Amino acid sequence: THPQLAQMCTNTLQKDCGNEDPMVRGLALRALCSLRLPEMVEYISEPLRKALSDHHAYVRKTGVMGILKLYHLDQDAFHRCNFKDILYDMIRDPDAQVVSNCILVLNEVMSKEPEGGMALNRAVMLHLLNRIHQFSEFGIVPVLDLIPRYIPANQDEGYQIMNLLDPVLRTSNSGAVLAT
Repeated sequence: THPQLAQMCTNTLQKDCGNEDPMVRGLALRALCSLRLPEMVEYISEPLRKALSDHHAYVRKTGVMGILKLYHLDQDAFHRCNFKDILYDMIRDPDAQVVSNCILVLNEVMSKEPEGGMALNRAVMLHLLNRIHQFSEFGIVPVLDLIPRYIPANQDEGYQIMNLLDPVLRTSNSGAVLAT
């Protein structure tokens, strides 16, 4: 509600996005993305882009959620920065929390597309299902939500998917049980 005050703290937050401590970088990015003013979009894009390639998973995870805030603030800036393609590339991130956040953001950003969310293919689906054991109790749910939208090419692929889901069916995680 105070654009001048927000602009004054932007310089400090941008500096903190380059701090050596990953927690400081992540928190500064979160605060910077929380300044929901159209004038701030130009100050948010570059720190977001850097955060997505940060060596620390917390900063990348925060950057992914910051992209969603940017999308709601200015969709043109989101498309101009090519963040959708970057998010698809990040599906292969080594950290499972980053991947589950990418799925959540892509599903929301693409909810009005003909697919009704994130576009799926065999390679993406099998990659996610092969990593299913790495996801947390909460991170597994977005992955499981993708399964009903994917149509296997043949019966063998359907069986392969079911075999990959076996460990999930044996879980006591209520979210996973409800999602399957």
